[in-house]
Amino acid sequence: METMGLKNSVQVNDQVTNEDPICLDFETMPGAASGFRTFSATEIFSKSSEPKAFFEEYGYLVVTDVLTSTEVAEALDKFRAFMAHHDVDVTNPKNMKCFGDSFIGLVGKCAAGHSAMNWFVRSRQAVKSVFRMAHSMSDDAKLITSFDGFNWFRNPEADAEYQGNTTQWFHWDANKWADGDKTVQGLVNLIDCLDPHDAGLVVLPRSHKTLFRKVVEENPQHSARIKHVGRHEIRQIHAAKIEERSHRVPLPAGSMVVWKSSLMHCNTGCLHRAVPQPGQAVRRLASYVCMGPDPRDIKLSEKRLEAFHNGKTTTHEPHLCLTIGDRPRDGAVEAGVVIVKEERLPEGAKELL
Repeated sequence: METMGLKNSVQVNDQVTNEDPICLDFETMPGAASGFRTFSATEIFSKSSEPKAFFEEYGYLVVTDVLTSTEVAEALDKFRAFMAHHDVDVTNPKNMKCFGDSFIGLVGKCAAGHSAMNWFVRSRQAVKSVFRMAHSMSDDAKLITSFDGFNWFRNPEADAEYQGNTTQWFHWDANKWADGDKTVQGLVNLIDCLDPHDAGLVVLPRSHKTLFRKVVEENPQHSARIKHVGRHEIRQIHAAKIEERSHRVPLPAGSMVVWKSSLMHCNTGCLHRAVPQPGQAVRRLASYVCMGPDPRDIKLSEKRLEAFHNGKTTTHEPHLCLTIGDRPRDGAVEAGVVIVKEERLPEGAKELL
C-alpha cells in the first residue's frame, strides 16, 4: 500500500511485514517543532497551570531540577556500583565493554529495573509530583510505578560497536485498543545531554493529537492484532518527513521529561563520531520511570509484588506489569546494587509498589 507516495510497514512481534500496513498520512502530521520551553520543579509544586497546558498541547514536558546536584551525584554512584558488579568499569573510556543493547542503549537485564539507582530516582518527591500533574491527580492520591530499566550510551570515541544515528526508530507505546492512550512515560536525565549532536530523546510534537488518533480511526482492522501484542511500532522507509518535524530534547543533568505514550518518539545515540568528549566514558544516562494512578486491583498488586521480589524489570505500563529481563545476578542483592526487599527501599519508594 502506498500513502502520499510513501511505502509503510508495521512491526509486530519484532517482524516487519508489508502486508496490510498501517497508513500514515503526512498531511495530518504536525508542523516542525515549535514553542519548545522548559518548566522548573518549582512551577510544578506551585500548581501553575502552564506546564499541564503545554503537556496536553505538545504531548511532552521538560521539567528541570527534579534532582539536586547532590542527588544526581548519589544516583551516579549507584549506577557505577551496579555496573561494576556486572564487570563494567564505566570510569574508563578506553576499556569499557557493552552492557545492554548497544544500538538503542536500553538495559533491562540483570534486574536493572530494580537497581538501587532506579529506586532512588523514583523515590524523589519532585518526580512523583510531575506524574501527579500529568495525570491530574491530587497530592494524596496513590501512584504506582513501573519497574523500567535505564538507558546509557558509551562515548562514541571509545565504542567500537557504535552504530550511529538511531533516529529512525520512531514509535509509540500506546495501545488504544487494550488500555487507551493515557499512559505517561518518563525519564530522569543524569548526565548533561545539551549538544545538538548528543544522545537523547527525540519527539514528534503534537503527534498524539494527529497521527495516533488518525491511525486508530482509519485502521480498525488492526485492533485485535495490536491488542494482542500490546504495542506497535511504525518504521518509515522514508523517514525524512518525520525527521524534519521532530525535535531532539536537550536535557541537563537532574532534569526530567515526560511524554504521552501516544506521542511518536524514539531515542538516539550521538549523531556522528565527530563530537568526542575526551575522558568522558558515558555519553548518556537516563533512568526510565513511569507512574500512574493505582487501579486498586488485588490481582495486579500481587503480580507487582511478585515482580518486585523476584527482581523482574517491566515495560512502561505500571497498570499491566508486563515483565521482561532476567533475575538479579548472584550477589547483587547482597551488595545493595539491586533492591528486592521492601525494608531496603529508600524513603518514599515503598508507597509506589
